Amino acid sequence: MTSTEHIYNVLAHQDGVALLPTDVGYALFAITAKGLQKLYRLKNRPLHKPCGLLGGLDAFNTIVKKPSQYQVRRLKHPIGLLAQVKNHALTEFQIPKYAVFNQKSIIFFNVGNLATQLAKYAFKRKRLIMATSANKAGYGNSFSFDIIHPDVVNNVDIAINAGSVKYQTFTPDGLAVGSTLLDIEEKKVVRQGASFDIIQQQARALQLI
Repeated sequence: MTSTEHIYNVLAHQDGVALLPTDVGYALFAITAKGLQKLYRLKNRPLHKPCGLLGGLDAFNTIVKKPSQYQVRRLKHPIGLLAQVKNHALTEFQIPKYAVFNQKSIIFFNVGNLATQLAKYAFKRKRLIMATSANKAGYGNSFSFDIIHPDVVNNVDIAINAGSVKYQTFTPDGLAVGSTLLDIEEKKVVRQGASFDIIQQQARALQLI
């Protein structure tokens, strides 16, 4: 099995891109600016569309402005939170501009053991991991390895096939989606995804939306 340390070294020191399973779908991960540029090319993703940051409670408390006003530790399901990040955090953690839009970034939580361990490993080394779904731009989330586009599978630096993922969520019109996304600055739902009903209830109780 590929170790967390090996994945990190490929991403941080070789400008690599990893294709890894999360609980809500397969995702692409990068750390460096060059790695992120490669990731965008693989997805055919426009550079003006930011990706998210793979984080955790420590990362959230460090990079988000006024983190104490958000009780995010009580959220236990896969989720992405859109929040304002501190100016110095962009430099301190070497976050490329592609991960931030209008001083905001999406920070993903609780998306699976591998992703969580990788995020913690990187954070201890003052790095954050950029993450986005492994599908080509304009297509739905990939819930199993065998439906990921060959251009993606064949051109990443690390790929782990873990079969089907835990949460498989579809929109009413049949589009596969990943994590639920909340904008906790504007207190609104950005995207209904995995475990939305539970998350919505918890978020309202915590006054996040």
